[in-house]
This record gives sequence, C-alpha cells and structure tokens, in this order.
Amino acid sequence: MSSRAIQTKSRREELLNCAYDAIRINGPGVSMDEIAQVAGVTRVILYRYFEDRRGLKKAITERYQKEMADFLNEQFQDMQRILMSSNRIDKDILHSVVKNTISRVFDFIQNDPEVYSFVASFYSGQNDSETMTEFAETMSLILANYLGEFLALNKKDTGVAEAWAYAIVGIVHFSSVWWLNRKSVSQMRIVEYVTNLIVNGISG
Repeated sequence: MSSRAIQTKSRREELLNCAYDAIRINGPGVSMDEIAQVAGVTRVILYRYFEDRRGLKKAITERYQKEMADFLNEQFQDMQRILMSSNRIDKDILHSVVKNTISRVFDFIQNDPEVYSFVASFYSGQNDSETMTEFAETMSLILANYLGEFLALNKKDTGVAEAWAYAIVGIVHFSSVWWLNRKSVSQMRIVEYVTNLIVNGISG
C-alpha cells in the first residue's frame, strides 16, 4: 500500500471516529452538516471520502458490524463450550446460557445506543432496507454455524439451523429496537421474555 493510500485510509478512519461522536451527540438522525462540524471539516471533505450520506452510513455500518461480529463470536464460543459438554438438550442449562448471552448483547447495544440506532435504521429518515438486511445477515450467518453444530450434537435436523438463526437474530434485533424506543419494561424483563421465546422454540 502506497503512503498516499495509507494516509487516505487513516484520514477516513479519523472521520469515521468523528461521525461516531456526532451520532452520540446529535442522535441517529444526525445530519451531514452536524458530522462535518464535529469533524471540523466541510461537507465537501466528507463527500470526498464517502461520496454521500449513504456511503458514510455504509462505512459506519461495516465498522459496527465488525465490532459486533467479534463480540458475538466470543459469546457464541462461550455458549458452545457449555452446551457441547452435554450429550442432550438440558432446558435449564440452555435457558441459563441463552439468557446470559442475550443479556450481554443488550449490554453491548446499550453501551452505544445512538450508534446502534443509526446502524439499525429504525429512526424516521434513517430507513435503509439494504443496510439493515446486510446487518441482519452478517449476524445470522455467525449464529447459524454454532447452531448447526449444537443441533447435530443433539441429533436434530441441522437443515433448520440457518432459518432458526435468522429468526433468533430477528427476535433479538427487533425486541432491542422496541426496547430502546420505549423502555416501558426493564432490560432484565425483556431479556427474560426473549430468552423464554427462543429456548421454548429450540427445546420444544
């Protein structure tokens, strides 16, 4: 990589950091002008590195996806170690492990809720079905690999692993969207509700 390319990549990362800060300050409906102000540049500079708002959002989403993918891989590996130690589905153990994992996911989202809201595209004016689909697919395919091994160990149909993974990601994603928007129940309660729904489906 040439020195110019390295400088361009470094500058792009700096602007992404500023975009994160602008989202945290102004919320998921942040404008390009607000991002430029936090970055101390003009919109023209932002467009030079990201072309347009859609390009900037794609870059932010890709970074957040990687952060969440790394996090989820750690959680799924921990979950796999516990569940694969048994030669059958123990509903109590499954409930405990799933609940712990979902609780950590909610903690991860809650640590940076404005950025998650921006990436998840559920605020008015932020809807982007393509970005949301890519985000969900990335998370689902990570889970499908672990779920397939778990189903095989318990002599269940592994053909449903990917479909179940998409369903589980959908449940967790949209319940977290609802919870961040409403906060009408505690995090503990929503995690318990989602855990029961998933565990009863897997072990039923």
